[in-house]
Amino acid sequence: MDKYRASGPEGTVRPIMKVPRPLPSSEGARPSGRGMDQFRHMFLKTGVITQASGSAYVEMERTKVICGVYGPRLAAQKHQSFEKAVLTCDYKYATFARKGKRAGYIPDQNEKDVSMTLVQALESSIFLDKFPKNVIELYVLVMQDDGGAVGAAITCASLALASAGIEMVDLVSACSASQIGKQIIVDPDVDEERNQTGGVTVARMSSLGQVTHVMQTGMMDLRATSQALELCVDGCDKIYHLMRKALIE
Repeated sequence: MDKYRASGPEGTVRPIMKVPRPLPSSEGARPSGRGMDQFRHMFLKTGVITQASGSAYVEMERTKVICGVYGPRLAAQKHQSFEKAVLTCDYKYATFARKGKRAGYIPDQNEKDVSMTLVQALESSIFLDKFPKNVIELYVLVMQDDGGAVGAAITCASLALASAGIEMVDLVSACSASQIGKQIIVDPDVDEERNQTGGVTVARMSSLGQVTHVMQTGMMDLRATSQALELCVDGCDKIYHLMRKALIE
């Protein structure tokens, strides 16, 4: 054996082939076996980052999101608000989070837009006026994105804020629904999102019955939009109970 040359492998392995998952059928069946109004299995945990004021982890099968909260702490002079605290958010995909092109280290425009969406969805649930001249910082990392990452991030961030002991009006849960053909499905995976004609994401404070944010993409008629909103509201209420249970445990 020549020690100055790199040896080739003794055996070979078959290449990993990307096989697209089939889409929901017209009979109401989804490839994963879920019903049209059925969620993926969900796991929630708080206190996963010891250095943060509060933290949370949300897993929806192959979608995994972690969030850390830092503050309230005195803001820099240029960010100080004399009347209330300032909520900031840094939403980022891990380089390996999505299939295909790897995410860069510098936030792109989509990540900046989602950061603004999280702030809009969450700031009305916090008593910001109790922390003048302070800043509350959210750092959200999507470790794996298999669909529904924005809704999972809103849920995770709200859970982390509660874990930090920050006074809140209510927890904010989020849910999404998509239209594929004539079917409306709740909690779509990434393949279903890519083939949707339209989608809706709703963030809601369930105990107060108030919606904090609605985001719609694509083209949907009035009937489909109304049905998707109803599914999202019902989904938010179900996720809300899981969030309360995670905080108690």
